[in-house]
Amino acid sequence: MNPLKETAEPEAGIDASSDGDGGRYTEDAILSGKITVLQPKNGYRFSLDAVLLAFFVRAKKSDTIVDLGCGSGVIGLILAHRFPDVCVYGLELQRELAEAAAQNAMRNGFSDRVKVIQRDFTTLPCPGLPGKIDAVVSNPPFRKSGSGRPNPLSPKAIARHEIAGSLAQAAEAASRLLSPRGSFFCVYPASRLAHCVSTLCANGLEPKRLRMVHPKKDEPASLILVEARKGSGPELLLEPPLFIHENGGYTAEISAMLGLDG
Repeated sequence: MNPLKETAEPEAGIDASSDGDGGRYTEDAILSGKITVLQPKNGYRFSLDAVLLAFFVRAKKSDTIVDLGCGSGVIGLILAHRFPDVCVYGLELQRELAEAAAQNAMRNGFSDRVKVIQRDFTTLPCPGLPGKIDAVVSNPPFRKSGSGRPNPLSPKAIARHEIAGSLAQAAEAASRLLSPRGSFFCVYPASRLAHCVSTLCANGLEPKRLRMVHPKKDEPASLILVEARKGSGPELLLEPPLFIHENGGYTAEISAMLGLDG
């Protein structure tokens, strides 16, 4: 893969610190240290929902995947680790996060298959993306714009509120980017399931797989994982629920995802 003109380059002299010594970034290990992630100490930081989404994705050999609003790039890193033949393009609006994502791809040995472009994914077409896109992933902002009082310039506000990319905008972008029969994968609050389904369908993305995520077996679902397909018929597979915690720790399935099962 050739270098891209709009691809974010790793920032020279990026100051990474894992022990809180005042550096701009922290270094965190996931998957039992198989992947390390630099992320801004005081900005948006990835959480478990990004890991759940990355493990929900299905991909075929040589697929090209686009991550909308990739943040520090953790989803792309996990996808590159899970699928040795896929290529991932991360689109990220915020410069600091785009630089961290590019640095993470290089540090983990994925710079040939994970490319980061600093760009607002709501403005398409995007120079640098290939013509054939097999899958799009998105961990869109969960909070409605106007809920609470977010600082509109805050990186955390941009990531958590629908300021610079809502589910509707992600679905619209995915519909434009995807090749026919391509898949869109997202994670979203379970309380907004109806909104999620209607938004996907309005953009020509038919839900095909749905998995409910519960904090514990006796608690209501908090998240949904959805795969929708461009130009597909109305047939949905409801997968077994995913439980996060049991007996004071993670369930076996979550532990396996995180590399905690030995």
